[in-house]
Amino acid sequence: MTWSYVYSVVDVVSTVLSVPLAVGGFWIAIAQIRKTRRAAESALDTAAKARADARRAGILVLIPQLQRIEDHIERAVDTQSADLLTAWASTWRWQASQLNHYLLRDPLTNSTPLPQLLQASVLAAATVKRSLGNGNPTAWARTTKRLGESVAAVTNELGGLAVHYTELPDDGNSS
Repeated sequence: MTWSYVYSVVDVVSTVLSVPLAVGGFWIAIAQIRKTRRAAESALDTAAKARADARRAGILVLIPQLQRIEDHIERAVDTQSADLLTAWASTWRWQASQLNHYLLRDPLTNSTPLPQLLQASVLAAATVKRSLGNGNPTAWARTTKRLGESVAAVTNELGGLAVHYTELPDDGNSS
């Protein structure tokens, strides 16, 4: 038995064994890729659920805030305080714009009149500062009436929206 014979036997054995080992390694790699893909899909699903839950929570927080702002706007109109009305109208614009942004991403509420009502109320609130700056009583009456009507139209719809978002299942299917 010579070293060349030992070498040739080792070479044949390693050649024969390398094919099954390579196939086995290939299958292990495929299995790991599948596991990684499932984990990535699960992470994406979890992230989507977290985004939906955050959107839902944001909407549920904004609803009572907008209702309280409506009360403050009404008090500012009743007391004819231009400064308070301007401040609360600005707050309304900010909060209503946030709610509108949330709702425009939800196909269930996007088909309701609420996004259009929110946009109209935001525009009415935007005109408050400009219209009240001149001190004209006619402008006051017209501006406050338009703002009051558009804000009331929104808050009249918020109860149904609150019901919609509190009845959604917690399984991540809420968009």
